[in-house]
Amino acid sequence: MGVSVIGLIAVVAIIVLAAVAYLFSRIVVVPSNLTGLISGSNRGTVKIVHPGGRDFVLPIIQTIQYLPFTQTTIGFKVTAEDENKINVNVAAVAAVKVGDSDEQVRAAAKRFLGKPNTDQAIADSAREALIGSLRSIIGHMTVTDLISDRDALQRNVFDDAKSIMANMGLEIDMLQVSEITDAGGYIESLGVPEQQRVEKDARIARANAEREARDAEVTSRQQIAERERDLSLRQAQLKAETDKAQADADSAGPIARAAKEREIAIIGQEAAEAKAALTERELDSTVRKPADAARYQREQEAQASKTEALLRAQADAERTRLDAEAQAQATVARAEAEAKATAARARAEAEAIAARGQAEADTIRAAGEAEAKAMSDKADALAKYGEAATRQMLLDKAPEIARALSEPLASVRDLSIISTEGASALPKAVANNVEQLDLILRSLVGTGLTDMVGSHLPGSDASADHAGPANHADRDNQDDAAPVVVVEHPEH
Repeated sequence: MGVSVIGLIAVVAIIVLAAVAYLFSRIVVVPSNLTGLISGSNRGTVKIVHPGGRDFVLPIIQTIQYLPFTQTTIGFKVTAEDENKINVNVAAVAAVKVGDSDEQVRAAAKRFLGKPNTDQAIADSAREALIGSLRSIIGHMTVTDLISDRDALQRNVFDDAKSIMANMGLEIDMLQVSEITDAGGYIESLGVPEQQRVEKDARIARANAEREARDAEVTSRQQIAERERDLSLRQAQLKAETDKAQADADSAGPIARAAKEREIAIIGQEAAEAKAALTERELDSTVRKPADAARYQREQEAQASKTEALLRAQADAERTRLDAEAQAQATVARAEAEAKATAARARAEAEAIAARGQAEADTIRAAGEAEAKAMSDKADALAKYGEAATRQMLLDKAPEIARALSEPLASVRDLSIISTEGASALPKAVANNVEQLDLILRSLVGTGLTDMVGSHLPGSDASADHAGPANHADRDNQDDAAPVVVVEHPEH
């Protein structure tokens, strides 16, 4: 009894464990490269388990299928006519996979699940769609466009195939046109102009490079030649300078001697000229200038003496005249003043003392008139004898004038007379001075020294008459006499 219970419990436990294990086994974990699709629901929908997810699949009533989620690379080649009906071979490569959205997964599951090789089925379907799109696009483009704008070809094929493959639940990750060829050599012919142009450019480039190389070589040779020429010119210039320096050094001695002799000659000539100039200056300073100075001094002193004598005579005459006029005016003034005073006193006395009468007034008036008459007579006498007084004054001043004329000779220590007249030249010179004094007096007062002296001597008229011709004769003789040169030797 006890064994049966234990056995029963064990069987039940095993059944439970088996049931639990079976249930756990129905939990499905989807790999990351697959998409799980659980079918068998009562509503007829397919549950999608995304890569890496898990879900519970009910036993017996549900089942799970896997759709590959990996990318598939497809290579394909299309032969089609372009817009110009030219057959073109285009090879391309594309990468496709199942889309990520639930709609794309369900669409792909409808088309590819249940087939023996799902991956191959996806690749075949995608290839057919891509070939159709590529053929359609080639028919709308020219071979030139296909070759020159391959990006446009790829973009157009991608856009056209994308919508077709979306209906199959597929996506295009990449599309690349790898080759474009043709069987008739058309594409090759299209490349001939470009090839020729490239070859032409290459030939031109090679020719330009060769020309530039030749130009550079010519320029280099020209520069080398110019530098060699400059070097030759510089060497010739240095040689010429060296030869010139050597010639200058060789001729430096004679040239220096000649230059020295020329300098000596010039210095000698300058010394001779300086000596001659010195002699001339010494002659001027020792002979000419002293003589000129002495002559000029004598002339100036004589002129000064004459002027001084003349001024003194004029001043004395003017002073005498002014004294006489002043004395006469003073006398008249005194007489008038005294007359006025006497008249005033007479009037006062007449008024004060009526008894003295008219007689005394007449007496006083008569006395005044007599005194005035006397003063007038004195003035007339002074005016009458004024010339004699002037002559007397001039005679009184004559010694001073003679002294002024003889002062230049008095300051001479040594006197040398150069004359053809001998020793009589000095008296004649003195006589000439006296004659000049006589002429000065005649020009001032109208009468000469001889006339004044003669007027004070007995027989002055006869003496004057006899002396006049003699004096004129002497003057004539003096005018005819030889010139006298007086050389003074003043004291130093």
